[in-house]
Parts: sequence; structure tokens; C-alpha cells
Amino acid sequence: MLDRMRRAFADAGVSADLVLVEPADMEGALRAAVPDASLIAVGGGDGTQSAAAGVLAGSGATLVPVPVGTFNHFARRLGIPTCEDAARAIAEGHTVRVPVGSVNGRPFVNNVSIGIYPRFVRTRERLRPKLGYPAASGVAALHALWRLRRVRIEIEACDARGVRAVAGIWFGLGRGSFQLPDNAEPIAARTLEVVIAPGRTRLRLVLDALRTVGSLRRGDPPHQTGLEILHAPTVRLWSRGLLDLARDGEAERVTPPVTLMVLEGALEVRSLEPIAVPDAPARCPDPTALTKPSA
Repeated sequence: MLDRMRRAFADAGVSADLVLVEPADMEGALRAAVPDASLIAVGGGDGTQSAAAGVLAGSGATLVPVPVGTFNHFARRLGIPTCEDAARAIAEGHTVRVPVGSVNGRPFVNNVSIGIYPRFVRTRERLRPKLGYPAASGVAALHALWRLRRVRIEIEACDARGVRAVAGIWFGLGRGSFQLPDNAEPIAARTLEVVIAPGRTRLRLVLDALRTVGSLRRGDPPHQTGLEILHAPTVRLWSRGLLDLARDGEAERVTPPVTLMVLEGALEVRSLEPIAVPDAPARCPDPTALTKPSA
């Protein structure tokens, strides 16, 4: 990884001091670098970029995401799918301000999931060293469905409030963010997109998941697959007991209440294309939307 980054930077005419740090030491290394660096390139996947955003947001330093992780959704949405593109973004790209999400004060740059997906991630990562990524993913998906647990959650969005029994909830940055990464627009959000998967039977959940994937590949609106969609700048959740949560793909457990919000223009980044911020302000959902039970 480090050698590839050195070659990419050298080919783009970018002079950089590259340092390899352990994940546990990364945030400390970034804080130490901020006083002396106006631009900091961070190599890693979405979880790494999320941690970097937590340090660099509001610091005056500009983040350059270098996509060397598993999925790299954040970097790809900024038009940076490769190390070489990251080097080009430094040399000839645009400095823009993008939003950062916050869940109980912790940052996220793509999305947060609650319910079935974080349980899948936790099992996959436990099995991955022994089985490899594809096999671990398959076993983890079956395990998550077998152990499917519906969660009763109370949701507050602006002045609207309601209760849902769900298999999972997904929170993304911006309208239209619930898309495949290659189809998603660059990040310029003023609202959270809340996608609720109703708590149905295992078979119905599998069928809904297949329909959703097909819909996303065709570019169809996700509400056509039976998902409930809401938009709000701030959302609060309550439930009994701990909640399984995945923040930019990193699984953890949190104690309710959970507060999610958008911090507009909080992070300065480099991108290969300019990013236009929408003029329309965030709108709250119809107060009756959450009082109705999900389908």
C-alpha cells in the first residue's frame, strides 16, 4: 500500500511525507500533524476516513481520502476511486467543504445502520481471518437472517414522532444517498435520509432485499420496494436495551437514546470535481408520517 502511494504521488509531482501508523494510533498521529500541515492524505477505507474526519473537521486542515480499503465509498463519491486519482486531487483538484454526520457526537462520512446489518458485520469480521472475505460474508448473512430480531424503536424527527418494529434502519447523508456507490452523487447534504426496513419474516426480508438490490441497480426509487423513506436534519431514537449500530461499516453497540444529525460544511476535502451545495434547506417530515404504522 505504502509503495503504491509513493509511486502515485511521485508520478503526479506531489511531494509528501508518508508514514505508516497502526489503526489505534491514527487519531493521535493526525492530531500531531494538524499544526504543521494544511493538507493531510489518509489512506484507508471508510472506517478510517470516518475517524480522520472526526479529527480534521474544523481543524483548518484539508483531508485527501486515499482509497486503499475494502469499499472506499467516501473517496469514490468525491471522484477519487484510486490512489492515482488521490494524487491528482492533491495536484490539480478542488478544495471543497462537505458535511459530516454525527451519531451521539461521533462522526460518520457515509452512513449509519441499526439492526440486521451491524450484526452481519460483526459476524463477518469474526469469521474473516479463517474463511476469507467472500465465504465469511455468506455465512454472516445466513447467520444474521437466522438470528433475525425485530427491534421496537421510537423515532423522533423534528416535531414528528412514532414507533416502528424494524429489522433495520439506514441513515445516509443527503437526499438520494440510498444508492449504489457508483450511482451516488457527490456529497453535499443538508438532511439525513432515513430508510426503514419493516420487521417482517425472514423470507419476506430476503425477498425485499433482492428487490431492493435490483431496484438500486436499475436506478429506481427505493420506496418502490416497500421501504419507508423519511428526511430530516436531526433524528432521535429510543429503544429498550442496547442497539447494534454500524458507523461507516464499523460495528459497535450503543445505549439509547441515539441522536443523529448533519453538520453542514464541517469538513474540508480535496475532490477531482467541484461539489455544488443544494439551495433548498432541510425539510422536516409531515408530522403524520411517523404516527402511521409502517407497512
